[in-house]
Amino acid sequence: MSQPVVDTPELCDALRKTGMEHEQAEGVARALGKELGEHVVTQGDLQVGFEQVRGEIQAARAETQAAFQQAFLALVTGAGFFRTAAPGPWDSARAPAVPAPPSASAAPAPAP
Repeated sequence: MSQPVVDTPELCDALRKTGMEHEQAEGVARALGKELGEHVVTQGDLQVGFEQVRGEIQAARAETQAAFQQAFLALVTGAGFFRTAAPGPWDSARAPAVPAPPSASAAPAPAP
């Protein structure tokens, strides 16, 4: 973490005023200062974390927009929004096969 959270000499003096011996008060102040310094987050630490999260969100937003644009273009060009009603030579590979009309001479199927 970036800054000390507890002023250990001040805490030591406050503990001594309550009747605690100097060595004991100093030990408690150091231990408490060390533990809080390792486990408490300061405002500066939060700011750094927020900036990292903002960067990740912006990167994800850019990736999503690019993927959406790519998918939209594929949909628009692949689904035929810009095609004419009659298939052109470019559509021969993708044109659906039209079945031949049934002949009039074919006998109807027997009923079950």
